[in-house]
Amino acid sequence: MFTRENAEQVYDILVTMGGASNNLRNLFVHEHVYSDLMCEEWRFQGFFGFGGKYRSKTNSIDYYRENHRTELDELMNNINEELKKVF
Repeated sequence: MFTRENAEQVYDILVTMGGASNNLRNLFVHEHVYSDLMCEEWRFQGFFGFGGKYRSKTNSIDYYRENHRTELDELMNNINEELKKVF
């Protein structure tokens, strides 16, 4: 279950490490904290392009397999390690 603090921390990581737009922060927080429906995935894009997604059930990110590159895989792993620290 997300709190506002958790959602803000997750989005901080998506912005600072993943290149997500800070302009969508309030919507992300709303969808994960206040919405009646569970937001299961959030397309943050950033450095991962259109396929960059945050998955709330697993508290992790991934991106389209066809776009995989070694440097993006390393970045994804680093982001996922930081996300583990939030919960």
